[in-house]
Parts: sequence; C-alpha cells; structure tokens
Amino acid sequence: MNIAEEALELHLLGLEQDGEPIPNQSEPPYECEMGSIITPIAICPHLIKRKYRKQGCKKKLCYPIPTKSTCRGKKINFSNVLQNALKEMLKVNNYNL
Repeated sequence: MNIAEEALELHLLGLEQDGEPIPNQSEPPYECEMGSIITPIAICPHLIKRKYRKQGCKKKLCYPIPTKSTCRGKKINFSNVLQNALKEMLKVNNYNL
C-alpha cells in the first residue's frame, strides 16, 4: 500500500509542478475486472509538499583537493555552505515550509 501512496503523491506533485490541473477523486461506481479488489488511497496534498520539499537530492560537485582538505581541517560542512549560499542567492528561506 505504501508504494501506491508514494506513486500517487509523486504523480500529483509532478502535475502541480508542471502546472497541470489536479483531477478530482474518483466516485463510484468503479469499473474493474471480475475478481479484482479496489483499495482506496488517501493522501494529504499539503503534507506531500512539506515531505518532498524537505528531502535533499545528491549532486556531484568538483572542487580543488586543497579546498576539500582545508574545509575538512576547519570542520566546515561543504554541503551546508553550498545550500545556504544557494538559498541566499535565490532569496528563499526554507522554501516556504
């Protein structure tokens, strides 16, 4: 069931990001083959946005080896520095959560 919920969440999130209309929920009677089982899937759109906006994505980044050594020596989290710089440049604050 979790896979179906996640698939629906990602589909609806994609529709919204693409500017497509979100369809209304289906109403009975449902058409299905004999012997099939119908299972309702409930999701909360506002929680979906919050859930996926908090998730990070991995990106490869190349920078000089001495920079890596210096950051490590000063215990600088390169990922956090990059995230904060991007937020500042984009003038966003926690992506309006």
